[in-house]
Amino acid sequence: MAETNPYRPPPPEGEPDEPETSSTEGTPEQPKPLRVFYAAWTVVVALNCIMPFLFATSTVNRSGFLGIGLGILTFVIAGAWVGTLGPNLRKGMVSGGLIVALTQFMPIAQLLAGICAIEVIRFLGLEAEVTGAPFPIMGPVGAYLCTILTGGALIVLTSIFGGIFVMFARLWAVHRGEGTDTSGSIVGQRRSG
Repeated sequence: MAETNPYRPPPPEGEPDEPETSSTEGTPEQPKPLRVFYAAWTVVVALNCIMPFLFATSTVNRSGFLGIGLGILTFVIAGAWVGTLGPNLRKGMVSGGLIVALTQFMPIAQLLAGICAIEVIRFLGLEAEVTGAPFPIMGPVGAYLCTILTGGALIVLTSIFGGIFVMFARLWAVHRGEGTDTSGSIVGQRRSG
């Protein structure tokens, strides 16, 4: 029988004290907020791939699409892991990612990130030799690295926008008379009057 953690705060009213276990495996089920986050993060990554993918189609050969796919998968997995570190990170990642996705209507950030990544690929000599192409044509390794560099620049923007969003959400909660617990989640009751 498992012992309870004496440092764990009591559960909110209406929730069970211990996580439910699966009858077949005996391990705790994945908490619902994480399942929702994994789905939301996957959608956010997919939304942020629209313009960069359209730009990338002219810079990769057929095998380069494998590198793009692996790069996107890297961001989905890495983001899912980072999201397990706390609720504020999850909120910031999803909200910031949605804001960056909306900037694709004027894709200046996506263009600048892609051009910088292409120049790094060109500097490293990872482009294939194709005469007359305006951009270097990349194979799988170059396309993977270009995807990671472009996505990394957009993740920096996501972090900035997400941090601003979480900060304003916390300020709004304090203004409404709610506080935050040690994990940064908003708790409490709304002020009356």
